[in-house]
Amino acid sequence: MVRGFFSDVLDMFGDRKAAREAAEQLSADQTSAWNHYWNALLVVAERPEMQAFGLAAATGESPAKVQGDLAAAGQIRTAFDAARRDAQAYFSAEELLDMERHALDVLVGRVVDDDGRIDQAEYGQVFALSLLVGADRMSPDAVARFQLGRVNAGYLPDPVDPRSLLLKRGEVCYFEADARLKAEKASREGAGVRQMKVVDEGWLSITDRRLVFTGTARGVEMRNNKLNAAMVHGAHLVLHRADRVKPSLFEFPHANETLAAAILSTIAKS
Repeated sequence: MVRGFFSDVLDMFGDRKAAREAAEQLSADQTSAWNHYWNALLVVAERPEMQAFGLAAATGESPAKVQGDLAAAGQIRTAFDAARRDAQAYFSAEELLDMERHALDVLVGRVVDDDGRIDQAEYGQVFALSLLVGADRMSPDAVARFQLGRVNAGYLPDPVDPRSLLLKRGEVCYFEADARLKAEKASREGAGVRQMKVVDEGWLSITDRRLVFTGTARGVEMRNNKLNAAMVHGAHLVLHRADRVKPSLFEFPHANETLAAAILSTIAKS
């Protein structure tokens, strides 16, 4: 009976030891898979061969001069896919999404903070990473920074389908967001103190021909050739028109006013 008791104790200890060792090994494997995938993300974000891959995927063109880069990019992609499959075995989709979103945020921040612009090579790098992990991984802030960097480099964003504006024949819309039309209100606190009030709420659209605000009570339309200046002051997009003394002010609850101003300036220059 004593032998049986000690045998049970040894068996229990052995099971616990095996479980502990298995847990430690699982933790080591998880750490390895996590680091492996993160390093694979960094390779895609940093290796110059991925610029050619991203541009070829975005444009459908693959010039002969980049064939060597495309071959190297194919090897990088194979290694990336293997690292991602390994990570998927240990981590949830939400955990991987956070990692991939962080990698895209880091990449966009790096290329934009360099000079405020995203040139074609940098565009290829961002497109390559977003293609491999999914474009939905890019955070709203990264999307806005990416678009601003492209506009600063002279490239307009991809056209959007406006939900409120009826486009004219051949007209292209590049920006639309919910907006508040604002105006200065009288202040009792003395001269120099400016207070703003919301005049109306609706949608603001920017096309290659005009800017249109469609509100619940009023509408505003400006032809691009009548726009003298578009600038950002605080949280407001300030527009100076040739046919008005007072500027028009708009506030975007969920969009980037700097991006809107940059789009208008790019269109005006072109």
